[in-house]
Amino acid sequence: MHKIPDRVRFSSTSFILLFAFWCAGADAQTLVHFDLPAQSLARSLNEIGTATNTDVGFSATQVAGLLAPPLKADLTVDGALARVLVGTGLRPKHLDDHTIVIAAAPGDMTNSEGKVNPSPADNLAEVIVTGTHIRGIDNKTNPIIVIDRDQIDRSGYSSTQELFRSLPQNFTSGDASADGIYSGNANAARNSDFGSGVNLRGLGPSSTLVLLDGHRLAPSALGSFVDVSLIPLSAIDRVEILTDGSSAIYGSDAVGGVVNIILKKDYQGADTTARFGSVTSGSRHEELLAQTLGTSWTGGNIVGTVQYQQQSALPAKDRDFASALSSPNDLLPKTRSYGATLDGRQTLTGGLEFYGDMLLSKRDFIRGNSSFEGSPALDIVFGTHTDGIAETVNVTPGVRYRFSDRWSLELNGLYGHQKTTDVQVNGQVNGVPSTPLTSDSDNARFAEKSADLIVNGRIAALAAGDIGLAAGASYRTEDLDVIDLQTPGDIVKTQGEHRHIAAAFGELYVPIVGKENYIPLVEALELSAAVRRDHYSDFGSTTNPRFGLHWAPWTDLSFKASYGKSFRAPSAAEEFSGSPLLQTIISLPPILVSPSGGLASTLLELGSKVLTAERARTEDFSLEYKPSGIEGFVVNVGYYDIRYTDRIVTPSFNANALNEPNVYGSIVTPLPNDAAAQAIIDAAVAAGSQFNNFSGTGAAGIRYLLDLRQQNASMVSQTGFDITSRYARPIASHTLIAQLNISFINKIDTQLSPGAAFDNLVNTLANPAKWRGRLDLAWASNRWSVGGALNGVGTYVNTATVGDPPVASWTTVDLNTTINADAYFQASGWKGISLSLVALNALNRSPPFVNAASLFRANYDPSNASPLGRFLALTVKKKW
Repeated sequence: MHKIPDRVRFSSTSFILLFAFWCAGADAQTLVHFDLPAQSLARSLNEIGTATNTDVGFSATQVAGLLAPPLKADLTVDGALARVLVGTGLRPKHLDDHTIVIAAAPGDMTNSEGKVNPSPADNLAEVIVTGTHIRGIDNKTNPIIVIDRDQIDRSGYSSTQELFRSLPQNFTSGDASADGIYSGNANAARNSDFGSGVNLRGLGPSSTLVLLDGHRLAPSALGSFVDVSLIPLSAIDRVEILTDGSSAIYGSDAVGGVVNIILKKDYQGADTTARFGSVTSGSRHEELLAQTLGTSWTGGNIVGTVQYQQQSALPAKDRDFASALSSPNDLLPKTRSYGATLDGRQTLTGGLEFYGDMLLSKRDFIRGNSSFEGSPALDIVFGTHTDGIAETVNVTPGVRYRFSDRWSLELNGLYGHQKTTDVQVNGQVNGVPSTPLTSDSDNARFAEKSADLIVNGRIAALAAGDIGLAAGASYRTEDLDVIDLQTPGDIVKTQGEHRHIAAAFGELYVPIVGKENYIPLVEALELSAAVRRDHYSDFGSTTNPRFGLHWAPWTDLSFKASYGKSFRAPSAAEEFSGSPLLQTIISLPPILVSPSGGLASTLLELGSKVLTAERARTEDFSLEYKPSGIEGFVVNVGYYDIRYTDRIVTPSFNANALNEPNVYGSIVTPLPNDAAAQAIIDAAVAAGSQFNNFSGTGAAGIRYLLDLRQQNASMVSQTGFDITSRYARPIASHTLIAQLNISFINKIDTQLSPGAAFDNLVNTLANPAKWRGRLDLAWASNRWSVGGALNGVGTYVNTATVGDPPVASWTTVDLNTTINADAYFQASGWKGISLSLVALNALNRSPPFVNAASLFRANYDPSNASPLGRFLALTVKKKW
């Protein structure tokens, strides 16, 4: 059993001194929004100079033949130059506030013409582009949302899970969030380490693929989702969200979309961060220390980040809307986490480059979760607390060989594992201390290994650019092992899931019309095509294509469209859920509306049926308007249509299910008498299921069986819109930034069995609300910045209560301000220091009231709201 001490047992001073070193850095500068394609380095340097009102000087011989990667972010002039110059052997050198010359980096050699002589592989620096294997292109057929480092800093969030919780396209489902046990989600029990996942569109956390630097991560929660809380936010350079099905590129799990978390790569110097924050009502607080170090040399660089974070628990008694829960009960657990990342590369002569990254993370947790008091006769035992450890290791080495000017070969590997050890101590039975104490110890380990071989190159040159091609093969193994140790008696139950996947894939990108050969009504025209064939050891073979189009009739307006097919094999967790270890049958008091108009008692059956793979067809369309007459403004409207067959779902509890046989008929079984109900209970227990007697009366009076086991639905059809807009403009010595992101889900029509009616699940309890939005505003200079964000969730209905009462909308406001101290204090000790103050949910808005006492008694919906309340934090940063 692992205890978390109340105090940190190391010196924060030694922590900082151990990792900090001196390195000169530029002062803060005005942020400018860049949206540059992959192009010649000379063109990118000129456009950066124009956008920042800076003279950027260089000679043609210096940059001849060098390419710049695509650049899409809010950056200072130094930040922009650093990104386009990475791997070139060049660096920016300031002559004054508005003049920069491009010079050779220290240690570089130049020829008699003044041109830098980098090694032949120096311009092979890895540029990660989400949604394509083809290097050096910006695939404009992909709908991508980017959250860059400046936006992360302005948000005021300290953890990766908070950042994703604020994303409107992400649904915080109860089976993939720290407080999900109060959501009523039947799959929440999988999340034994209280991790946090990403669930784009509400299609399920297993349908969103989370990558780190373009590579897979070992998932947690018995293999059902990647726990993003184990990735230090301080290590992240940007996040790219591909809101399109991409099984043709990445394989299974990429049905709802792809989230690519990209680590800092071109960082120079050192950055130290210290933060303390606390709620203004209650006892939850946090402390954070982080250190980033980075350096580069001719042909290589390395960046490392370490982060320590501790967050105390949020007891239910601190929140009125959850005070009905028995004590002790924590809405959010007490955690202590350590995380470290390392990213580096080295180019050698002969076109050879080695690269790799590593993630090491560990989180301790303790949570009070005493029993729910269903009735005086309650005969179920819940643990008074759960504690444990979640840890992850992820290592992705790679080598790339450029064997000609146009072709390269790449081999990369992955080893990752995620391990959770937790102990649930049962200290009470019906409120009375039990003797002896009983415990249930689980040890789950998911390991993933893979290797990818990719050939990348240009097969022909067109007037609009080169035709890009990538082709390759992949082999991956997945292993889940679970040990369940129950005391007294030392009952050991072990089960595992194992599979291997082999794949072959190809991708083509064809720029037909561009700047050099545009015609009326066709300023740009690009096509993409990809296909992937996967063979699963347990589900057979599948072939999935994707086709994409980008067409710009005018410079200001462009259109994207894509069509693809996706395949998702059940995750290890979903297969494991069929185990008797996780099957449960529950006797509930009268809470269902019976056909006669009264209330009926029922049995709920939870767990999983035998599952087959999901298949989906995805279509995406979007328009982007970027008027040349309004500097820095862009708006994008996207529409998506996803049609599933055999979608894996867990039917939601609905108090009116008995009166909708056309929808729920396949999951409702009438029971003629008590004996029939008892027979079902006995059969379930004999098969290894647990029986929870919530009603306190056993089988007596039970007349219906509601089968809410995880199952393949016949059909799920979902459509919706995304609206994103951005306005960033320098005004004098300041920058105004406004960003809007709205997600609107039109429908989630679900058909539980062939011939059944469709049930639209959007805007119902524990499902996605119809709309979510976020508006960010910031006003920044090189001395200070102020900003805020407005977060909104629309109204929906509570289907767990008779009559489907409405749940109110929820709007919160976040505020933040930053002061660059060295702009006000001339002493050298203040150089590089900034102070930030943030107020999350500044108006202290409580979650909307949800009357669902019969299910979980927290009286709020964790899927659509947070229990945290107002949270204030002070952050101090020092750039060395």
